[in-house]
Amino acid sequence: MIASTVVDRDTVGAAIKAAVGKGRTVVSFNSGDSAVAETQVMNHVGQPELIAGYRVGLSLGRSGKRSVLCIQHETGNAGLVARCDGVQEGLRAVQASSRLDMVSMDGSSASALTAGLSTFLTANPSTDAIVALNTDVALRAVQEVQARNAQAAIVVAGFDLSDQVLDFIGQGKMAFTVDQQEFLQAFGAIQLLKTFHMTQGMRVLSRLVLSGPSLVTSANVERKLCQLNSHRAGCSAVLPSSLTIGVVSTTSWANPEAFTVQAKYGVQAAAREFGVKTRLIDTNIFDLAGLASQVSTAIAMGEIHALVLPIPSTSAQHNFTALVQAAVAANITVISWATGAVLGSPQVTSGNIKFHIGSNATASGMQLGERLNSITPGNSQVLCLTQELGNEDMPLKCAGVALGLTNGRTVMSHGGTGLVLPISARNTLQAVAAIQSAVTNNAQVAAIIYPTAEAARVVLTAIIQANLPTSRIIRVAGYGVSSDLADLISQGRIAFTIDEQPFLQTYLATSAAAFFLTDGYMLQNGLVETGPLFLDKDSLPAAMCRVDAARDPSEECLPCPPLCQVNGICLDSGECRCKAGWVLGEGKNCQVRGMQTCCPTLFLRQNVYMSTHTLPSGCAVP
Repeated sequence: MIASTVVDRDTVGAAIKAAVGKGRTVVSFNSGDSAVAETQVMNHVGQPELIAGYRVGLSLGRSGKRSVLCIQHETGNAGLVARCDGVQEGLRAVQASSRLDMVSMDGSSASALTAGLSTFLTANPSTDAIVALNTDVALRAVQEVQARNAQAAIVVAGFDLSDQVLDFIGQGKMAFTVDQQEFLQAFGAIQLLKTFHMTQGMRVLSRLVLSGPSLVTSANVERKLCQLNSHRAGCSAVLPSSLTIGVVSTTSWANPEAFTVQAKYGVQAAAREFGVKTRLIDTNIFDLAGLASQVSTAIAMGEIHALVLPIPSTSAQHNFTALVQAAVAANITVISWATGAVLGSPQVTSGNIKFHIGSNATASGMQLGERLNSITPGNSQVLCLTQELGNEDMPLKCAGVALGLTNGRTVMSHGGTGLVLPISARNTLQAVAAIQSAVTNNAQVAAIIYPTAEAARVVLTAIIQANLPTSRIIRVAGYGVSSDLADLISQGRIAFTIDEQPFLQTYLATSAAAFFLTDGYMLQNGLVETGPLFLDKDSLPAAMCRVDAARDPSEECLPCPPLCQVNGICLDSGECRCKAGWVLGEGKNCQVRGMQTCCPTLFLRQNVYMSTHTLPSGCAVP
């Protein structure tokens, strides 16, 4: 595995591309965001300049600024141009009539820069903000604004950090500066690689993992100063053991369903690694009103320092975005996970939620629908199942499926009004009967989408009990991962399934909350995508260690032992142990046990023992 910057495409970029081509896992950081498609790295951790500029423009626009000067202190620098372009886009996202002047000035000469600033501001008295693209230019901009006694009329925003820039922010002479969090770039790259190795392949699907732009303002400048110098007067370390992170589930944390089991493992792994305490918040049954009440109590009692929660609903009876606002008001850090990428997006945009980790339900469903196009006939119907009444994310998945379908394919209407068929996870007989009735009474149904790994068996049972003609083929696909599902995919009974990587969701969310509370660093993605990750017959062999929901992914899963492979097929069970009739022996090799035969290697063909190894005690050649 490799973590590297990509300072230029011709040398480092080419070397990284070659390494990826040889099967190495690579994450780039700092420089290289524009080369991701070319280098084919798994992720890039850094700050794209256009995005950084956009964030600056958005912040200035929201504060009422409408006429902004962006100083190009180095002619021909494409990165600086991208920053100013981003500022303009951000401004106009708030107010289309906003004006940005991108002006070149000599950044190598303090006197020339000062003169250029003075000339421009005199000629453009309506200018209400200056964006400086490095710390030296910020110094000159602040000095010029002060010389004009125009601090109330013109704000200065900057890029990058220096002691003087941070002092200016603390003194109110600058509004903010952009921090790309270089420490987080390197740390994040190593963390992604470590997690990929630890879990045998779990990965963030967002190719760009944003360390910046993080804005340093008067509200957090003291924390940034302590972050840069922990020995500074007034600074004190935050002990991880003093922190409690509340992690919320819409179902009981004791639920044996695959998704919840894996998510719980993720919370536990992060707590062990970062040394924080966790409080698991849930309900025994799917009860959003009761769950919201529990979260509200935890916030009011001051029992938690951070909150990792789904956003399943925004209805008046159980408005989870109101819980987010209450948590932020109580100075509790909030990260959302699993459900809520769409419902919670306004809270992410406002900064109340640091980021959401999971997938966009509509976009995920759309990709699923697109895959169904190749395995279902035109003008056919798809039956999309949901459960958890009141969870607003599930219908969004089905709506996405409908958007992805083409050539007359549609999501079947239920009762003439809805897009989906709700089923109960707690009443299997009722669910089977409902699905059976739907496929029997709707001859055009050619595919069924299940909402969880456990629901897949319910769907297959319903299809069998419907006693359909052998000529009628119904494809089955959906959401969730388990050993049982893996077997069904291998048998061809399930076309594909979507792994939403629940372990990765809670592991990274809890880790991010802990790291922010102790060290002050935070990712800047609005959405950190862990899905949809499709698993089918072709991709399943590489994922065998991940599909066993009962296994803790933080415990090392050894790859298929070399001698457990016959004709390229791994005879390992995917659960880090040999299949029935085999045992894992010395050297991590499967040994045959049966017919009074033990083969240290796997060259047993037609009862002929092909190995020259000494037989283990008690074994005999047939």
